[in-house]
Amino acid sequence: MIDQRAFGRSEDGEEPTSQQSSPRLLLVDDHPSYAQGLATLLKALGNLEVVAIAHDAEDAVSQTEEYGPDLVLMDIRLPERSGIEATRKIRALFPHVKVVILSASAEPSDVQDAMKAGACGYLLKQSDAGRLVAAI
Repeated sequence: MIDQRAFGRSEDGEEPTSQQSSPRLLLVDDHPSYAQGLATLLKALGNLEVVAIAHDAEDAVSQTEEYGPDLVLMDIRLPERSGIEATRKIRALFPHVKVVILSASAEPSDVQDAMKAGACGYLLKQSDAGRLVAAI
């Protein structure tokens, strides 16, 4: 059982009242069912607004421009261009947008490349929901 208090909800499931708006997220993953499941989980557990889901690097850049998210959760392994390349481009065009890599790869070179590209964090897809929401 997940303790909802860890995700900004009271014991009765009510969201806290706050003047702050919810962080706006763009999810980028080439597996639609994974991305949709993650979006559903994040909406349920966190005070987050998933504004869009992109399935490739090109779409990630265009949806960042269109939706203006606060944060992009980016997979590395994408068709055509990598999430590292998309991260680099997003950070260059939209320096206020934070990018966190969410990948199955634990390769040190992937982590280093992501940080060099401007990612502010790196999480493994194997991370539990609590860790993911806390990082966001």
